[in-house]
Amino acid sequence: MSEIFLNNLWQWLLLLAVLIFAIYAMFVIKNEKETYDDESSPLNIGQIQIRIPHWWTQTKNSDSSYYFERTDTRYEWYCKLDFIQPESFQKIEDIFDLYIQEKNVQFDPDVTITTNPTHLFFAPGVSDKIIECLRVEGMGTQNNNKRIYWDVYLLRLGDDPAYYIFESWSSVLNGMLEGPFFETAVSRLKIP
Repeated sequence: MSEIFLNNLWQWLLLLAVLIFAIYAMFVIKNEKETYDDESSPLNIGQIQIRIPHWWTQTKNSDSSYYFERTDTRYEWYCKLDFIQPESFQKIEDIFDLYIQEKNVQFDPDVTITTNPTHLFFAPGVSDKIIECLRVEGMGTQNNNKRIYWDVYLLRLGDDPAYYIFESWSSVLNGMLEGPFFETAVSRLKIP
């Protein structure tokens, strides 16, 4: 037995290293829920403040658009937060229709599109300030070949044409990993 072990020492050490790394990764992922409140940082976009988990890495941004990914893993996931100020007023449903056409997404038939029940998604002080809200969460197909899990919020705070699009996009297998943190971040947003 010891001869087999000694002859394959490097393989055993590699296996041990992989197991230690897997245990460490499970511990870190398990503790993300507990560390979100303490270690997230505020981000101001338009009139909204949203708390961003420390493990989301900002990979692109402009004055009114922020793009986050997980660079510490190989998750096929991103979060995009946009504040858009068009010249003319459009209904939130029309904005969404154009947005899914632009993204070339076809949702599965069981996907629910919810409009204006802001009290379901946000705290009472915040939901009173949101004039329009549209939320879609579920699976679909992008570009006729890629299965995705997409969570999108469209919000309008006032009577001006400005609106927000907050989205979490992932492959179907990764949808359950960052989706709950995205929902938590959006549901806890603040409007001063």
